[in-house]
Amino acid sequence: MGLVGRLLKPLIVGVRHVFTKPITVKYPFTKLENIQEEHYSYDPKIGVAVPGYRGRHLLYLDRCTGCGACERACQEISEAMSLVYAFDVELEFDEGFKRELEGGGDAAVLVAKLSKPFGVFQASVEKRGETYALRLNDDPLWECRSETVYENFLLDPLEELKGRGWSVERLEKPKGVEALEYLLRRGETEVKLSVRQRNLGYRQNRRSIFPAIDYGRCVFCGFCVDACPFKALEMTGDYELSSLTREELFYNPLMLASPPLTTHPPESTWAEKLVLVLRRYR
Repeated sequence: MGLVGRLLKPLIVGVRHVFTKPITVKYPFTKLENIQEEHYSYDPKIGVAVPGYRGRHLLYLDRCTGCGACERACQEISEAMSLVYAFDVELEFDEGFKRELEGGGDAAVLVAKLSKPFGVFQASVEKRGETYALRLNDDPLWECRSETVYENFLLDPLEELKGRGWSVERLEKPKGVEALEYLLRRGETEVKLSVRQRNLGYRQNRRSIFPAIDYGRCVFCGFCVDACPFKALEMTGDYELSSLTREELFYNPLMLASPPLTTHPPESTWAEKLVLVLRRYR
């Protein structure tokens, strides 16, 4: 082959491939067609796994007992799964503090400082016998222990309240439940701050402890599904789990129990696509 042939051959090969159908898929605009619709699951009664795509998990809350078999199976793999409680943070106070709260005095400042880590809340004061209660969070706080709720949400506000003259006394931990209680006092004003479990009302899981998954760690091996003795976990064909932050990759039990939602990756929006084009051709 002469010099001209060596120069023309790559051009001919390139031109020929222009008119052939590409093998690659223009994701996310073109979906993969070979995804199995069946969920990957395991039937412990007959000891047989049902083949399917191993994507996002699906949790059946009415079957889960909180036994922790899925968590133990994940410990030797990726430590992506953890058992969590649904916590609520509440204030308990008397009639005098309620009147001061409605008047917008120091009581309103205390509530504003403690509720700041939870964002805007729409909770109202609830009468409980001779006292009143105010829940500071709207959605449940999914954590492994009540101490974690204190460290993540209450440590800084309580330190700030100490600087404003409030004393914070930790009360004896209630027995039989995962909870914390603190007594806030300034002068004659006393307020009880508590971190309590929320009972989700499932009879087979009276502790209301359910698995959560960090998809930043999960390797989608399916061992957690195989380990569940009650067929409470499945894996769906939902593979679009990308996120701009690691926090959004943490799926709490309610998120796992919801039907799979098909969403495009965040870079598929027009703003993100423009940024990517500028980066590529800069």
